[in-house]
Amino acid sequence: MDGKPPPPLNSQGACRNWQVGFDATNPTRVQDSGWPTSRDTNTMMRALFCLSNLDKVLRFPSSFSPPLYFQGHDQGLFYSLIRGGPNPLYSAYVALYCALFVRETVFDKPRPQPSTFNLQPPTINFQPPILTMTQHHRDMCNAVSAECPVSATLYGYYPNLGANAFFAALFGLLLVAQLIIGTWTRTWTFMFAVSLGIFGEMVGYIGRLIMHRNPWSDAGFETQICCLVLAPSFLAAGIYLTLKHMVLYCGPEYSRLKAKWYPWIFIGSDLGSIIVQAIGGGVAASAKHSTNRSLLTAGDALIIAGIALQSVTMGVCGVMVLDFFLRRRKARTEDKTEAEGTTDMSLDATTLTNDVHTKSPLRFRIFCWAIGFAFFTILIRCLYRIPEMAGGWGNPRMRDEPVFLGLDGGMVALASIAFTVAHPGFMFSPMRKGKKAISS
Repeated sequence: MDGKPPPPLNSQGACRNWQVGFDATNPTRVQDSGWPTSRDTNTMMRALFCLSNLDKVLRFPSSFSPPLYFQGHDQGLFYSLIRGGPNPLYSAYVALYCALFVRETVFDKPRPQPSTFNLQPPTINFQPPILTMTQHHRDMCNAVSAECPVSATLYGYYPNLGANAFFAALFGLLLVAQLIIGTWTRTWTFMFAVSLGIFGEMVGYIGRLIMHRNPWSDAGFETQICCLVLAPSFLAAGIYLTLKHMVLYCGPEYSRLKAKWYPWIFIGSDLGSIIVQAIGGGVAASAKHSTNRSLLTAGDALIIAGIALQSVTMGVCGVMVLDFFLRRRKARTEDKTEAEGTTDMSLDATTLTNDVHTKSPLRFRIFCWAIGFAFFTILIRCLYRIPEMAGGWGNPRMRDEPVFLGLDGGMVALASIAFTVAHPGFMFSPMRKGKKAISS
């Protein structure tokens, strides 16, 4: 081809139209830019140039070194194959090419170089799964383990051993003191109500001590939830029992409600709250063994309703007692002013035992302040319990033990101490059995 390049390829990789011819003196040489001696020769030579450029169109094996431009004698061999029949040398040439091509493209798969391998182990971002316990899984737990962590309990903590043991021991001592003083002074009704409340608190904190050893304990949970919910209601009943005797002692004419109705109305309402809370506590305790979550919600709602009823009862009672003492104080001031203008010795303060003109005895005043203090501590406990229970079981307020110990255990303990130190058997003798009560 006299050093000229082969015909160019079009965009589809086929040979372009290229006019070729033969040199008359040398039929093995291709004459460029000439016309073929015959139409057949032109067609065959165009095929020759297309085949000679296959290495630019197809992917040839890298091990096939000789180019397929068929220049010089190679082109002559190929031309002689077309014109003169099969040529053994060229046939071997083509067979070698085909074998190498098949081996490299089919059997020898391309493999990545070592530099392309990622020799570093893959980074695994492991995060422990978040334990979400179903009610069925919770019911199967009976002790703290990897599958049943303490954080999955309703309270989410181990009850503090020291604090709960302190309250259990304190209520135990107060219970013994109430039984001894009540028996000695024969204040049977007051002793029964207050002792029952203190006993419930003691048992409730024993239940929390059981939960300290095993937060999944059903016995501990059921004991503390029932006792600590109900016990303050009996202490409130002890307050209502004193109102009748206080009104009779200080002057029933200053009360808008007859003295005999105080225990019937307020103790009756308190008993109703006790029954509602007892039902709610029982339902809530039994709901731990049921897959029906609505039972736990219903028990919670009943407990809240019972505590709310107790709070309303205490609020009405407080308003009535405050009105009574304000009316008595007003009458005392007016009668004292009138007494200063007369010489009638029958109104002399020194001759009256407990009239509006005289100052109440010190013991009675201490008793009144102690009852008032116990009233407010129990009311604070009720006001704390309502939002705590309203948040649902396992809410953040319920899981805050220091607040619970302060606003529930601490308040009830102060009320119990006030009942014991300022016991009516010592401070308010009209409540003693066998003493003559002032008639209404």
